[in-house]
Amino acid sequence: MPPAAVFVLEIPDVVMELKALNTVKDRAEGMTESALITPLEIIVWLAALIMGLTGVVWFANYRDSRMPLALIVVSAVVLLLITFLFPPLWLRVVLDLGLLAGLVWMARRPIQVIELQPTAEIRSV
Repeated sequence: MPPAAVFVLEIPDVVMELKALNTVKDRAEGMTESALITPLEIIVWLAALIMGLTGVVWFANYRDSRMPLALIVVSAVVLLLITFLFPPLWLRVVLDLGLLAGLVWMARRPIQVIELQPTAEIRSV
């Protein structure tokens, strides 16, 4: 297998090992987490992903593409932070709220839709 493919396949493994080690450490220290924590973590991660994908759609469909591009980049950074650094849940929610604020701000601005111009006219004979 090419080294790049092995690297890509190892990323989920590293994330899973880190999460498992953090869980073992917390349990050894006597800390227990609520049953709602894991579903909330998943919801927060999916929210960041959906906002980034919304930015991708806006980037492809609208003329002024600087704001959607900024949202895409920030969303990617937030996803990387959430995935690899495991910040506290409150910080993850704050990061998602920041993404949501950017998304709402973009949605309230007037948007110029890209209009496709025909390259040649079709003439009937």
